[in-house]
Amino acid sequence: MLYHLAALIQQTDFCRDEQVAPVLTGIEALLQRLRKHNELEDRFVLPAIKSFHPHLSADFLQEHETAEAQQSDLSALLAAWRIARDDAARMRAGQRILYTFNELIAFTLYHQNKEESVLNKSLWAHYPDASIVQLETAMFSALSPGCLLEESRWMLRALNDAEVITG
Repeated sequence: MLYHLAALIQQTDFCRDEQVAPVLTGIEALLQRLRKHNELEDRFVLPAIKSFHPHLSADFLQEHETAEAQQSDLSALLAAWRIARDDAARMRAGQRILYTFNELIAFTLYHQNKEESVLNKSLWAHYPDASIVQLETAMFSALSPGCLLEESRWMLRALNDAEVITG
């Protein structure tokens, strides 16, 4: 979803409402997903890590605050585009949306890579598989069926052939 939106934003003429509408909708949906992801991590994963690695938990909480600030900045830029009165103001707002989105995507990829390489490694070092499955089940239970379906849609699109075949 991140790459899809990045390409869409890059190609958008911010003076054309019909091009901008799917961009704004897509960004808003992404922001909602990112916030939910961080909320679930804060609620379920970080408390499990905190007892073993309090500094790691605090570091991730701080990164979530940074992410929230970036997301709020991007939301404000979407609002700025919506109230822009002429094409020049819309183009300026669109350019700022593009640059801010690029910063958001860079930080998000850095953070998610850190989740995979650091946070998960810590979980695996301190918890048996059954406990991790329970944690994952609790997280999935906190999501609506619609949210799970949409997440699955994007996750499946990101799999390579070997991942699909071997499951």
